[in-house]
Amino acid sequence: MNGLKGGQQTAATSKLGNQSLVPNSSRRRSPLDSPAMYKVGRRDKVVPLTSLPQSDTQAPRPLVVASDNVLRIAYISPGIGQDGDVMVRVTFNLPHAHMVGPPNDETFSRHPLARRGLEPYGAFEIEHSSWIRQLKRMSSVHSRYSPEPFEWLRHYVFSFRDTTFECVAHGFDYEIEPLSDTVASATEENPGGAQER
Repeated sequence: MNGLKGGQQTAATSKLGNQSLVPNSSRRRSPLDSPAMYKVGRRDKVVPLTSLPQSDTQAPRPLVVASDNVLRIAYISPGIGQDGDVMVRVTFNLPHAHMVGPPNDETFSRHPLARRGLEPYGAFEIEHSSWIRQLKRMSSVHSRYSPEPFEWLRHYVFSFRDTTFECVAHGFDYEIEPLSDTVASATEENPGGAQER
């Protein structure tokens, strides 16, 4: 006898219809099962963006500025020769989605695109992106859905020491400025001619 009184069931035997109330613990869950991360299909291809300067591997200090219609990222890059460090500012055209967070450089092998060539400390475009296809499927339930706008979207990944930034947009522009000029303009008493109150 199992010591249970009439009508009692153990959690292991309790059922609701055909579904067990006990979670399936035999399936090992990966940290990448998170809904924030996408699943990679066979077609995803990682292409380095060689035109963009590499981020500083020690202290890139990425800064993301985002709203509904604006998406920018700025980061520090080692300067070439005697010029010193530079600030790289990237502005994304018609941003659609973005995410910032793990993995960092020590856990980067767990990124779903790491096996495709995605590496820390770089900037990449993902051709034939699974994330874009996922966003397209998500939007397909809208009554005025059209697949055409998704054909122009591009998936970008910027990997830094402590974080990874990803976005989907129509393209990007970038500027490079000596870090000393960036610091000087940020510390001006009256930047941009703003009115003092």
